[in-house]
Amino acid sequence: GLKAKKDVERNRRLSPEEEQRVVRVLNGEVVGDMSAPEDPAPAMLMLFRLILATGLRLQEAYTLRVEQVDFARGLIAVDGSKGHRGVIKPRSVPMLPSLAAQLRDWCQGKSGLAFPFWDGTPEKRRRTSVMLATRFIKLFARAGVPDFTEHDLRHSACCAWFELRAPDGRWVFSDVEICKIMGWSNYAMILRYASLRGEDLYESQE
Repeated sequence: GLKAKKDVERNRRLSPEEEQRVVRVLNGEVVGDMSAPEDPAPAMLMLFRLILATGLRLQEAYTLRVEQVDFARGLIAVDGSKGHRGVIKPRSVPMLPSLAAQLRDWCQGKSGLAFPFWDGTPEKRRRTSVMLATRFIKLFARAGVPDFTEHDLRHSACCAWFELRAPDGRWVFSDVEICKIMGWSNYAMILRYASLRGEDLYESQE
């Protein structure tokens, strides 16, 4: 029978300084030990920013269509890809204002697919995922970001959702809301991130 995919727990997050280095590489600048700059890669930069700011899965990000982005409400309608037995589980993912502005500029004048990586055919989806995952690994290596993968961007985004506070100090999203944002059907995933709020829980009990 099919083996269950092993769920490896990782805690690697992208630091602000590492994020700046990645952005500089994608903008065509020389970073660290690079002997020469790469060509600017605006599509990869937008894909990187999208995943880091939302926690979308790689396939959900590169298959995004312009019409799925609701700028008026600040939401992305995601066709979830990890439902029970492959069932599509749609969800809404919020956009922070900074991402919304960048994505609005990127989508200006576009229709259909927001990114040029995939040709829209189901048979090319797997190949596109592998190609982009490999490109991200090479990108992080060039930027001097060790032991980092595209999936770690999703982890970084989830941590950021947990740590997001309103001006009055309250958490912006509840655990259940973040579960929905990330597209998790298993609430146990939330327990991994409980420590991000543990200090505040402790203080509230004193």
